[in-house]
Formats: sequence, C-alpha cells, structure tokens
Amino acid sequence: GDLSIREFSAKEAPLPPSGLLSANGCSKEQETVLRGAQKYVMVLVDSKPEWPPVGEIYARSAASAFAHDHNCLILDLRLLKVSSPSQSTKILLPHKGQPRFTDCITLFASPSKSGEWYTTKGLDLYGLPELQLFDAPPYLSPNLSRIINGLAWKLVSLSISSKKDSDSDTFELPSTIELTAEDIDKACQEVSQAKGKVNIHLRLDKETTDTPDFLTITVPPGEVASTGEYLNSVCKLLFGQTDG
Repeated sequence: GDLSIREFSAKEAPLPPSGLLSANGCSKEQETVLRGAQKYVMVLVDSKPEWPPVGEIYARSAASAFAHDHNCLILDLRLLKVSSPSQSTKILLPHKGQPRFTDCITLFASPSKSGEWYTTKGLDLYGLPELQLFDAPPYLSPNLSRIINGLAWKLVSLSISSKKDSDSDTFELPSTIELTAEDIDKACQEVSQAKGKVNIHLRLDKETTDTPDFLTITVPPGEVASTGEYLNSVCKLLFGQTDG
C-alpha cells in the first residue's frame, strides 16, 4: 500500500481519552510524555484487508524506525497501545516473524450490574464490524476471552478466504458461525487439549448512523436459556466439563 507521514501540532493531535490508554497498559510516565509533546507524527499505510496484515507491519516498522531515530514513543491509534521503538515490532512479530492474531486486536471487558460487557477493537483493519457480548458471567472470563478471540479470527479467515476465492471486495457473513477449539488455538498460537466445536449466533447491531456497527453474540433464536446458561453450555461444548 501507500505510505504517508503527517505532522500535527499538539492542538491537532487525535489523542484518545486517558482512561482508554491506562486500561490498555499505558503507564503514567508514558502518558505524561505523550500529553507533554509539542508535535506528533502520524504514519499511515493504505492497504487491503489481508492476513498476515502486511500494511500494518509496514506502518509499525516505519513508525518504529522514526521513533528510534527521534527517541520518542509510539501510540497505535487503532489498538490504543503505547510502546517503545524496540517493543513495537516485537509485539506484532513475536515468534520467528510470524504475527499472532491476538496481538493484532484488543479485547476489552467492562463490568456492569448484569455481567461483563466484552468488545473487540481492531477488526476494522479487516473490513469487519467489531464483536461484542453483553451480560457475561465474570467467572467465565478466561474461557470467554479465548472464545471471542477465536471467533474474531474465524470471521477474519472466512472473510479473507471468501474474497480470494471470488475476486470480490464484498463478503456475505452468515448469522451462525461454527467455532472450533482449533480456531481458538490458531488465534492464540497455542496447542490445547480441547477438541470441541459449537455454533455461535451473531446479530448485526447499529444504534445510530453516527455509531459503528457491532456483531453481537446472542442466544440463538428459539432457545429459552439465559445468557449465562447459554455461555456455560458453549464453554462446555468447546472445552469440556470444568470444575465449578
């Protein structure tokens, strides 16, 4: 794709809110440096949705080189992550130059009275709406994080393979996706003992014309189970019976 570099004054800089940065691992010292800068340089690459995300690697490498030469921090405005020049490419290429999908997206969990609310950030890089899940039981958090990451990977792989096969820029997403334990392992670059699979129902949500689309994980139509009961059954089908 095409690489462009633009300079902004501090007043023009599109810095995200402080809470989002700290929730994503930004230290107080790093944020002080970011907020105190007089100028910002934005590196942009225009590229097509693909895996591996070559355009993303290209942009991050260029930003790392610039930051190294000028002794400054890197802020990924897409994933809202702050890193040093030496950290940036290592995050995206952790193992023998092979990117790990879970390093290319971010998963947020926000507590509420009815359970946890999960949202992804980063699927826009692949031309997809973000995923979300409401009212998730907190005790399922470790498994649900793996499931959402695996589902995000499955959507990206389906979208990219479909476009390659048809030479089209469009992709018709089915409302029911088969998710396997193998999909989760591929997303996280791990090898587990799980062998299960499950069908996940997705609903397209759009509140207003000014808000982004979301793919919401829901109880399938016709099932009478609560969200908690449904998510328990999903975890059991994928990973087997667990204590508690």
